[in-house]
Amino acid sequence: MKFEQYQNRIDQMEAEVEAHDLGGPPTLDDEFAALELDDRVEAELKRLRERIRNNGSSAE
Repeated sequence: MKFEQYQNRIDQMEAEVEAHDLGGPPTLDDEFAALELDDRVEAELKRLRERIRNNGSSAE
């Protein structure tokens, strides 16, 4: 359930970035914002993977 909430949040953030990109060519600020978003998404995925890994190893 929690993973689905994170996935929905990530999907929403990606949709917002894509919607913003439809306005024309991206500015340098837009590109930096997209990179920062990618970094946040990657960090969140890393935390989720670690949590899943830790929960899986404690169940054994």
